[in-house]
Amino acid sequence: MVTCLPELEKVLLTGDAYQLPAYAYHLKGQVLDGGLESVITAVQRRKTVPTSALSISYRPHPALVEVQKALYNDRLKSGLTQEQRNLLASVGFPLPNAAIPLVLINTPHEHQRAACGSRYNLEQEELVLDLLAHLRSQFPVASIVTKERWFPLTRPREALFILGDIDFLAAGCAWSTFFANAVRKTHIVDAKYIRRLTTRESVTTDDIRAPTSFSMFPAGPVPMNIES
Repeated sequence: MVTCLPELEKVLLTGDAYQLPAYAYHLKGQVLDGGLESVITAVQRRKTVPTSALSISYRPHPALVEVQKALYNDRLKSGLTQEQRNLLASVGFPLPNAAIPLVLINTPHEHQRAACGSRYNLEQEELVLDLLAHLRSQFPVASIVTKERWFPLTRPREALFILGDIDFLAAGCAWSTFFANAVRKTHIVDAKYIRRLTTRESVTTDDIRAPTSFSMFPAGPVPMNIES
């Protein structure tokens, strides 16, 4: 498009360099050969264009920004108040820590590999479906029910649920930084958290706290009760 505008003097690009690409990982070589990669990624790699990084986030709950800012060299700040993102708190939604809408669900199940080379995990998929079904039953008008919001867990506004093998994820540099901040504010739980949500059973945090080897996992008893 730019090449068709000979009078154009300046171009402003906005985007997220950390967003997942629209292509499967095993197609990366073909995408690069065809010049179809993200223009944001291409500009960052060449380092010839002046860039400005986001410093104030107006999307997520302020407590989530406190966890995320380590990924942005501690430069990220929240432009919102807790009252502007109090959906879960206003209905008493059960959280491991009521002060932050962040749930870390440890599911160390074995993955399987598809014919194309991608990996998948049926146990985790079932838990995600159970969680989404419960959220939809509690918040029928929430953004997760619209087709435009297929990434509610990577673009959180009111809350963030992370489900996966925590030890495996924490082996990565960015994830390790994220979890190092996250476990100071909430506790890692296991799949029983979702099961208890869907069955509406009363449960204490100690009942569902996950046994993980992640080094920053907080020790000691948790005095909170989680009730559906």
